[in-house]
Amino acid sequence: MSLSGATAAPPPGQVAVAPPSVDEATQHNAAGLAKARNRDFDGAIAEYSEAIRLDPTFAEAFRNRGLAESNKGDLDDALRDYSQAISLNPRYAAALYDRGLVYARKRDFDHAIEDYSHLLAIDPTSANAYDNRGLAKTDKGDVDGGIADYTTALSLDPKRASTYYARGRTKLGQGDRAGAIDDFTQTISLNPQYGAAFTERCEAHRKNNTFDAAIADCTRAIELNPKAATAFLRRGQARLQKGDLEEAAQDLSEAIHLLHGVK
Repeated sequence: MSLSGATAAPPPGQVAVAPPSVDEATQHNAAGLAKARNRDFDGAIAEYSEAIRLDPTFAEAFRNRGLAESNKGDLDDALRDYSQAISLNPRYAAALYDRGLVYARKRDFDHAIEDYSHLLAIDPTSANAYDNRGLAKTDKGDVDGGIADYTTALSLDPKRASTYYARGRTKLGQGDRAGAIDDFTQTISLNPQYGAAFTERCEAHRKNNTFDAAIADCTRAIELNPKAATAFLRRGQARLQKGDLEEAAQDLSEAIHLLHGVK
């Protein structure tokens, strides 16, 4: 009979096995992060899976495995792991954000909006969540809701060039050319190398019949990216409307070449 508190010896022929250590699970999770940084996503998934085997309540390992799966394009597996992380920790803002991104990639905008809204209930200061919810709302067709979320994101972080750009594109789609031009101008002031903003501002000017401004913006976009087919197309359209037929033909020909490989 063993003394109180003593550990019983294993039966003859069997080796005592220590219970899995949480520290060991943490080590596998850390090894997965290192492999993911080197874009060895299969190796990372194997490490996270071992961490989860050792500690099935390890929400961070589920989220990290979801990230690796998402990077591989295995979106359904990623959703499964993000959902498990969230079930283990319903206030896991990072997992909600990541799952929202995957839902948006799958064009399941309702679930994406739901995840970003849940995240914002946890952290109302997340400009990224407002930004991505705005994009999901816009893609769903709720343009006013999208603009409202972009605007809130900018109130939280006024240095977000990409958010000004997204809001500008949305305004341009609504026919608000002046508002779009203002947003694209703000984008360019924050990031003078933002070629797509020059291209979109070119289009806004073209639709305003301010052809010289349009041509100047598309020219700058082409300087930044000589393979910017859309910039050649829109500059060609602006030149055509202005009456510069020869230059318009050259631009449109180049656009066709870049888009379809036809000279």
